[in-house]
Amino acid sequence: MSAKVIGEAPLLGHGTGSTAAVFARTAAADPTAPTGATNPHDQILATAIPLGLVGAALLLAMWAAHLRMFLWPGPIAWIGLSVVAQNFVGSLFNSTSSISRKAGFTSSASALPAASCCARR
Repeated sequence: MSAKVIGEAPLLGHGTGSTAAVFARTAAADPTAPTGATNPHDQILATAIPLGLVGAALLLAMWAAHLRMFLWPGPIAWIGLSVVAQNFVGSLFNSTSSISRKAGFTSSASALPAASCCARR
């Protein structure tokens, strides 16, 4: 269902906050679609629906930048790399960046090692 929704507005998406409404509209039009779905349970899809492929590309670029930031030897960089890897892999199964508690933890957990790594350069 997510691919169909993204296909309706692929470049710039449907607009922020539109995911639940677009899912409801799509479910009403297709009798085989799940009726109670409000979340695609994948962060890339959850970003691409409201923000399009441009937003999904920016999300992937952000993860690549975070990954690159921690490609240094040492335990601090390893912690940051672990957080980024967990965020990326976990986002394939659930849209964790949109859950406020999880997003706050991920931001804090990656910001602290990033500050340490950048200070050592």
